[in-house]
This record gives sequence, C-alpha cells and structure tokens, in this order.
Amino acid sequence: ELGDLLGASNSFRRATDLDPTNAVFRFNLAIALFKLGRYQESEEETRSVLALKSDYPRAWNLLGVFQMKNEEFPVARESFQKASLLAPELVEAKINLGKALIKLMEFTLADVELKKAAALDSSHSGLELARGDLCLRTGKPTEALAHYEVERGKNPNQADLWNQMGLAHLEFAQRTECRKCLEKALDLDP
Repeated sequence: ELGDLLGASNSFRRATDLDPTNAVFRFNLAIALFKLGRYQESEEETRSVLALKSDYPRAWNLLGVFQMKNEEFPVARESFQKASLLAPELVEAKINLGKALIKLMEFTLADVELKKAAALDSSHSGLELARGDLCLRTGKPTEALAHYEVERGKNPNQADLWNQMGLAHLEFAQRTECRKCLEKALDLDP
C-alpha cells in the first residue's frame, strides 16, 4: 500500500504541475500526502485547494482534521460547519463536527450532529467511536463501552478506540481491562 500511495502522490504532483489551478488534482495530492503521514505538506495543499475553490467541502473537512490535530477546536468547528453546509450529505464532516463539539464541551450540539450523521449512514466508520466519546464525556461509561464495542466490530485496529475503551474501563475501576486496552492502543500506535 505504501508503494501505491507514493505512486499516487507522484502522479497527483505531476498533475498539479501540469495544471496548478485544478482543485481536484490538488485535493487528491493532499489526501495522498495525508495518508503518507506528510501532514504539513498535506495541509499546505489543502489550503491551496481552498484558495482556488473556497466551496470545496472535502477540503474544509480535511482542514478541520488538521486543526483538530493542532487542538484548534473552535476553528476546526468552523471548518467542519462549512463542510457540512456545503455538502449536507458528507457524513465525515458531521462526525468530525461532533468530535470538535465534544472537545469544546458542547455536548447537546455534538449529539445533534452525531444523530444527523447516523441518519445519513449509521454504519459509517468512526461514528460509534464518536458516540462513545460523547457518552464517556457525559458520564455514561456503560453506554460508551457499548458504542466502542460496535466500532471495534467494524474496525478493531484504531488506537484511539482502544485508548477510549481503556478510559471507559477505568471509570469502573477495571484496571486489568484498562491496562489491556491501553497496551493494545500502544501496540497499534507507538
């Protein structure tokens, strides 16, 4: 897969060299760079996409992801809101908006966004993780674990999922389960 991503990023780079004003080429390059872990370059490309085409919802969503990584939660919320307004069907933007609202402790609004995402696609990867995070942050660890178990059934190789499951187990003073989950998170993302 790494070779495929490198090849794709090189192809998209050549395409942007041929047509530097093509927002789609630039966005595809930004995604390939993101998947390669070259976040700074990816963010720069994402910003160039928005400079070319300010109504590109997936670029707003990706910019919000970078802002979340930088713990810029208020501006991330704005980016995800723009993405959601531009493309109401974009489930990832609603999930990400919900995550930003959780970080901002705006739990009622987060719940609304996550319900909108579930109405669009209840099986979307990451939805149950976000719903579990909301439950954990609002003092409902049993419900959080139930959501995390659903997410684990879909994608068990998410370090964030295992980390959050560990925190939920800690709420019940289940230290052994907590340690197992945190160790699994570290195995996935040292």
